[in-house]
Amino acid sequence: LIKNKELKSADRLKVQHGEYNTKLSVRNATRAESGTYTVTAENVNGKDIADVEVIVLDVPSPPGGPLKVSDVHANGAKLSWRPPADDGGQPVENYIVEKMDEATGRWVPAGETIGPETSLAIDGLTPGKKYKFRVRAVNRQGKSEPLQTTQAIEAKNPFDEPGKTSAPEITDYDRDFVELKWDRPENDGGAPITGYIIEKRDKFNPNWEKCAEVDGDVTKGKVNDLIEGTPYEFRIRAVNKAGPGEPSDASKIHVARPKNLAPKIDRNFFADLKVKVGQSIEFNVPVIGEPPPTKEWKHKEDVLYNGDRVKIVNEDYKTSIKIVDAKRADSGVYTLTAKNANGKDVATVNVTVLDVPTPPEGPLKADNVTKNSLTLRWKPPKDNGGSEITHYTVEKLDTENMRWVPVGDAVGTSMRVDHLAEGHDYQFRVRACNKEGDSAPLTTTEAITAKDPFTKPDKPGAPVPTDWDKDHVDLEWTPPKKDGGAPITEYIIEKRPRHGTWERACDVPGNTTKATVPNLTEGEEYEFRVIAVNKGGHSEPSEASIPVIAKPRFLAPIFNKSLLEDITVKVGQRFGWTIPIEASPKPTAKWINSGKEIQPSERVDMAVYNNKVSFDVTSAVRSDAGRYTLTLTNDLGSFSASAQVNVIDKPGPPQPPLDVSCVTKESARLSWKPPLDDGGSPILHYIVEKMDVSRGTWSDAGMATITSHDITRLIHRKEYYFRVKAVNAVGESEPLETPKSIIAKNEFDEPSAPGKPAVTDWDRDHVDLEWTPPKSDGGSPITGYIIQKKEKGSPYWTNAVHVPARKNAATVPDLTEGQEYEFRVIATNTAGQSEPSEPSDLVTAKARFLAPKIKTPLNDIRIKAGLILHIDIDFIGEPCPEVSWTVGSKPLTADERTTVTSIGYHTTIHTVNAKRTDSGLYHILLKNSSGIDEGSFQVTVLDRPGPPQKPIEYEEVTAQSVTLSWKPPKDNGGSEITGYVIEKRDLTHGGGWVPAVNYVNPKYNHSVVPRLLEGTKYEFRVFAENMQGRSD
Repeated sequence: LIKNKELKSADRLKVQHGEYNTKLSVRNATRAESGTYTVTAENVNGKDIADVEVIVLDVPSPPGGPLKVSDVHANGAKLSWRPPADDGGQPVENYIVEKMDEATGRWVPAGETIGPETSLAIDGLTPGKKYKFRVRAVNRQGKSEPLQTTQAIEAKNPFDEPGKTSAPEITDYDRDFVELKWDRPENDGGAPITGYIIEKRDKFNPNWEKCAEVDGDVTKGKVNDLIEGTPYEFRIRAVNKAGPGEPSDASKIHVARPKNLAPKIDRNFFADLKVKVGQSIEFNVPVIGEPPPTKEWKHKEDVLYNGDRVKIVNEDYKTSIKIVDAKRADSGVYTLTAKNANGKDVATVNVTVLDVPTPPEGPLKADNVTKNSLTLRWKPPKDNGGSEITHYTVEKLDTENMRWVPVGDAVGTSMRVDHLAEGHDYQFRVRACNKEGDSAPLTTTEAITAKDPFTKPDKPGAPVPTDWDKDHVDLEWTPPKKDGGAPITEYIIEKRPRHGTWERACDVPGNTTKATVPNLTEGEEYEFRVIAVNKGGHSEPSEASIPVIAKPRFLAPIFNKSLLEDITVKVGQRFGWTIPIEASPKPTAKWINSGKEIQPSERVDMAVYNNKVSFDVTSAVRSDAGRYTLTLTNDLGSFSASAQVNVIDKPGPPQPPLDVSCVTKESARLSWKPPLDDGGSPILHYIVEKMDVSRGTWSDAGMATITSHDITRLIHRKEYYFRVKAVNAVGESEPLETPKSIIAKNEFDEPSAPGKPAVTDWDRDHVDLEWTPPKSDGGSPITGYIIQKKEKGSPYWTNAVHVPARKNAATVPDLTEGQEYEFRVIATNTAGQSEPSEPSDLVTAKARFLAPKIKTPLNDIRIKAGLILHIDIDFIGEPCPEVSWTVGSKPLTADERTTVTSIGYHTTIHTVNAKRTDSGLYHILLKNSSGIDEGSFQVTVLDRPGPPQKPIEYEEVTAQSVTLSWKPPKDNGGSEITGYVIEKRDLTHGGGWVPAVNYVNPKYNHSVVPRLLEGTKYEFRVFAENMQGRSD
């Protein structure tokens, strides 16, 4: 019974009565099942009653409503509620409050109570946002469902911020402060005004910033620390308990400035100006001063006012003037005057309006008129247009074709005009030019005819040389037959070198007909001619004079002796001298070689000129060598000098006999005599060559500086010829050759090769060898043997042992254990070494008798089933041991999965797809004549365990469970059992195998299978598990 109501079986409730017991079971209990349960047992003999108190624990029910919100302000509020009707069977520990901003729709924590308090002050709200709240009760079982407010609450104060004040007005100021006043706001927001905030903004910062505060409801204030010259705006915010109100409108822009300041014109905007005609003259000038000054503009002495071309704009702190369509008359000094009560400032600027010049001033005159030229003259223009006259442009007009054509540019105010046509009438005009352009022209008033007032003279007579020296010539000539109507003013004498052009040499007055031409080059040949000059111009040149050489008229022969220099020349080359001389009259020349006068021939050419003498031999021969002497003679004396000529050639051949001695199998000695003629140059060395008769070509055999030479590197038993050449600075002589050949060989030969060495004994570091002596000793007794060794794989033989001649056996020491070697033997006598013997058989440096020993450590092996089992064992022993394997006392035999290999000193076992049956104790036995060695190791192949052993027994069966038991598997798969798994299959309702118990401790071989359905028939199966997996 509960609450006096009998309980009967239902969906979640089951009552079972036994003979001597009763059972009440409630599935998925709820709080409603809590209470006092009464059990009554009764029979004929009486009855018994017992009570039991049942408490079902759960989370609390929601807190009791309503959820009240009070004391709301801009940043928070206070919440209150009632405790939950049901505490879930355990005391309420505290409450959790959450808030939701309607704009986001998300619930976020707002706070928790300390203990079971049923109210909480909330803060951290955003002013103006609308919020909902909810609260949950918490006990040890968890959190209840929430209690939530029915409507949103706006976070705001019970009063508002003040309204806008009026825009502030400036009541006073100076360079670093300003005083402001304003009207209080019409609306104080429901709370008294507690003060004002003054904000400012300057032209360099677009953001408003607080600059002053005023306490109380006072509607004026002062802002300090302003920067002079900076424009500012100001605005006001009224403040009450709700905070600062909306800012006022901005004040007028105020520039921080002194209240009283004398005017000051900014000269940086007042620089001198140059503009072109038609452009604008413009100035924008800042002017400071307090109060703002008045401004006045003047041009020269005239005050300027606004007009058609002039516009003046005056502002408080700036003035501007603009003159459009500038004219030359606008040039000059402009003056700006600024005045106020505190003073005056005056600034000036110079303006230049640039234009083309006015025309040059007349008249345009012509003088010095000839048939093809004249000179024009004029005056500068009155106005240069504001910039310097750079030049004047002159033009001419031939009245026959009536076209103006350029004559040229003049820098000054005159110009010589050439290239006029004789007899033609011309007009001329001139323009002044500056950077802006050309002026209008100044033109001649009447035409000017190109003609001469007189003509040029006839040409003079040809000049005649009357005397000369090394630097001058005296000339005379006859005057022109006609002087052209004007006196001869001068004569121009021109000269022309023999291979040059005519050039002016000097001039003399017109009243003389002779002259001395100076500054001539000594030894040079010249012609001369004369030109007469009058006002009409230059005559045609006279005929040229006869050629004249600039030299002394009378001079004994002389020349520079150092120019007749010694010569060394090769046979067949050209040699000779060309020597400048001085002599007048021309001398005769005589050439002598070693006392014998030389005559011209096909090879020898000699000549004498006025200023030089030459001697040339086209192809030198050895007989041309000697001492050469040159003698020059004329009426005034003679002069001599001499030089040595050395004609060199390659030397003659070395002199026989060419002796060959000391012949061996690879060398010989040659000797000879020096050549009779060294070719005029010392013998430098001798070239020795050899010829292998089988090849037929000569090759280098060395170089000698004396008349003997040792030849080496001959080839044994080859036949050779030899020859020698002498060498000097010119070249090589003809060779001297041996008349007969020689054969390169010794008096006796090397021995033949010994027999192949045989290995008679060995050990780790040595080998004993034996061989047969060579069949031939080459004619000289054997002096010893050389044993050479070579490691396997190496191309190099090295000497190992030297053996006396009387022995044909030896021990080769210092070998490397384990290395394979070959050996060979070389016999020696006084003639040298024999050919090597045939190499011995390969032999390994090792012990000849050695008990077996296993080298590889024998470690236990664990591998997973299905992998490859591979065992490598290295061992030693001499002779090579026999190998036998056993597994668990049975011989290991090869099959389709297992291969056993023993080669040399190495044995392997290779088993693919390893199985549990491959596990066991592996034993290896090594055996030879020197002893035995053996060892064992354990191989474990890891696999899934075998299935648990039958039978599965049912030890205890209840309505909802069964207890099973089983035996461990016979084979644990090589690793410990980690657990058991039980599966079940419902035979009543059908279906497959499903997990019943996922893990059973491997220490136990039994388990309870829970959560079975009463009355249902089941079957079960058990799996064993290890690290490798699950059994069958």
